[in-house]
Amino acid sequence: MDNKLLGLFYAIVTMLLAIVLESLEIIWGGWSWLSPSWILVALLFWVNDKSGLFGIIMAWFFGILVDVWTGAPLGQNALLFIVASFIITFMYKDFRLVEPPAQALLIIFIVFAYKVLSDILSSGVTILLDLSTFSYLGTGITSGIVWLILVLSFNKKVIQ
Repeated sequence: MDNKLLGLFYAIVTMLLAIVLESLEIIWGGWSWLSPSWILVALLFWVNDKSGLFGIIMAWFFGILVDVWTGAPLGQNALLFIVASFIITFMYKDFRLVEPPAQALLIIFIVFAYKVLSDILSSGVTILLDLSTFSYLGTGITSGIVWLILVLSFNKKVIQ
């Protein structure tokens, strides 16, 4: 099988798996503050790895999909996914050259900012008074761990 087709197959499978895992957030129960942002992490992974295939348009598509799926205001997640993809794609052109733990730190920050901005856009600034910052940080940390698992488990020779 051609390496590009194999890479596309891996990308589709991981995005579908991320959508399924995101929908299973109910299994976390009282620990939902530790639930990673599966779709955002998978999207950023493929934006980083396959920038020609996954970019701003795919970020918009998956953002709209998440908006429709969660009932969020239309365009909210699309805008946040586009900004996150823009950071990975254009502002950090040498992002691939950085060691995976340093990449994970940036992913933690991006997911943290995504969760905070998502709650602000959907509920207003007063939501920050009700929720602790630790809940957003827990999601960011687990998303960084998922990022490390993705980066370390996919062999670059197979996907390129």
